[in-house]
Amino acid sequence: MNFIDGHIYHIYNRGNNRQLIFFKDENYRYFLRKVKGSILPLADILAFCLMPNHFHIMVMVRSHSSDHFARASAPGSGQTSPGHFFQAGASRGGQANSSHPLVGKIAHMLSSYTRAINIQENRTGSLFTKKTKAKNITEAESSRRVKGFHPGQSVYALNCFHYIHQNPIKAGLVKKMEDWEFSSFREFSKDIPERIVNPQLVQEIIGFDIEGFREQSFDILNEEDVEGIW
Repeated sequence: MNFIDGHIYHIYNRGNNRQLIFFKDENYRYFLRKVKGSILPLADILAFCLMPNHFHIMVMVRSHSSDHFARASAPGSGQTSPGHFFQAGASRGGQANSSHPLVGKIAHMLSSYTRAINIQENRTGSLFTKKTKAKNITEAESSRRVKGFHPGQSVYALNCFHYIHQNPIKAGLVKKMEDWEFSSFREFSKDIPERIVNPQLVQEIIGFDIEGFREQSFDILNEEDVEGIW
């Protein structure tokens, strides 16, 4: 994994040999507590979905040399990141950094979760595949602009956002996205007292229409729509 401050990433991994990584509801909740403790201090979480044998987390990495985004991301703060994110983000010229503190935090999060599951399930060995992926959505967005992409739009980010939420429906786990407890969809569609994501911040960064959120969430994404999120 490599991270650049101020860029959006789609982080994902699955069970080794496609095996389960969550065995009971409390496992999902335990993993989310680890996400909150490990990732949230260093990145704003824009969307997430935990599936029985894999997970998706969409984040915007904060500058770890500044507390600006930390203040902006605090749930209920009412503050948002600067507008026209992709125009600014793509021109920052940051370098991908494999020593970014978020790399170590994610690695530790997964290894400690694996230890807990191995004890619970009386198993040994790896739980996740060897490499956790972190697709740079900001760079994918920037390269698309070369082909006539309109500045200020964030198509890949928006598609990634909806793709993550559509996972439980596509897998046949539920008939309604809000019925899957372990997804951020509920945090945008219901009055959840404690959120991991900040809907106001996400709306500013991604530019989705919060009034049409539910309707847009069910739009079918084709292969071209999601080619930039992997």
